[in-house]
Amino acid sequence: MHALTRNLRPLAIVALALLPLFATADEPEQRWYSVEVIVFAQSNERYRDSEVWPDAPPTEPSGNPPIALLPAPEKPPQAPDEAQPFQRLLPEEMQLGGYYQRLERSSQFEPLLYVGWRQPGLPMDNAQPVALQVPEASPDLPMDAAEPLEAEPDIAPTLSGSVTLKLGRYLHFETRLQYRLAAQVDETIDPVVVQPVFEKADAASGATAEYGAESYAEPAAPAQQLFLMNESRRMRSGELHYIDHPLFGVLVQVTPYDLPEPTPAAPQPDQPTGPQSGVIIR
Repeated sequence: MHALTRNLRPLAIVALALLPLFATADEPEQRWYSVEVIVFAQSNERYRDSEVWPDAPPTEPSGNPPIALLPAPEKPPQAPDEAQPFQRLLPEEMQLGGYYQRLERSSQFEPLLYVGWRQPGLPMDNAQPVALQVPEASPDLPMDAAEPLEAEPDIAPTLSGSVTLKLGRYLHFETRLQYRLAAQVDETIDPVVVQPVFEKADAASGATAEYGAESYAEPAAPAQQLFLMNESRRMRSGELHYIDHPLFGVLVQVTPYDLPEPTPAAPQPDQPTGPQSGVIIR
């Protein structure tokens, strides 16, 4: 009995080592998701003075640079190779349209952006940020490449930045967005104050000297004020999530996306199994 146990032990060790291979053999190579994002602003701006806001946006984290989304196809993908990563969804594929319409009808909120796309789930260290901008830089982008968005010269967009879906043990959604508003100006401060300057001759030397207060001007107020949303949220697929900010907010939903099934191959004609033509069997 002991000899049989000794003989089986090496086989058990080999079987345990091969279990991960068999466990993953039937799993899909990569999970895909449909992502929908709505960005909206608070109309009344009542929390605008609730904090001290930074003067400059933060630098983007190291890793992949943000990319622009590819235009939507003419119809939903019908085969696996037709599903392009980071391609916009068609209107009929979007699920949050009702929420966007409610925001449009509300007097408390102003919808800024509603966009959706499909993408593979990428690990934390290789996740791809998606560039968002309002107004959008250019809707005409090549289908074979996603170029980073670039703002028009001397025109700062109302909303800019990136969002990133990261796949780890859980789904994570990261926002690095910048929302701009026209700066508030204090009307009680005179923008420019200049005091008169007088000259007076010195009787002893004959030289002249200037007397009076120095001229000065108040610094001009910045043209825009910047508000940032730098958040990372753990998410459950298929659920609607709300990322809050005193001045603007984000609704996001991540839904598993099943790639289309491959088109079945056309059936081949049956091969003849009887006698060949021209052959006579007697």
